[in-house]
Amino acid sequence: MSDKNHATVAVTGVTGALGSRIAARLAGHGVPQLLGGRSPDRVPELPGARRRGPAAYADAADMRRALDGASTLILVSGHRTGRRLEEHATAVEAAIAVGVGRVLYVSLVSATQCSGRASTRRRLRPSPTSNLS
Repeated sequence: MSDKNHATVAVTGVTGALGSRIAARLAGHGVPQLLGGRSPDRVPELPGARRRGPAAYADAADMRRALDGASTLILVSGHRTGRRLEEHATAVEAAIAVGVGRVLYVSLVSATQCSGRASTRRRLRPSPTSNLS
């Protein structure tokens, strides 16, 4: 991967096991990043990355601020809160609102229809008014 001309990638859940590994791997390849998490003090400091937060999935305004400037979002599925579906929808809508062009949704292990995976995927489908493809 070239160190030049990378689009900025926003990574959520960077204080967790998977999100932190994704962010570290991208940093190792020189990819510019926006790192988001609910607890800004726990967001790692990585080369080429800007820390953003707080960025809870349920807070549309915080998510828009955290994602502003990103061309791609890596949305790591959140903890079970009883509102995960709504929280992921809010994050996707915030991404669309600030012009994110691509969303990579990292789902759950053994995801099922009732886990909300299918509903989140429907939100990601392109619509005539979205810029997601």
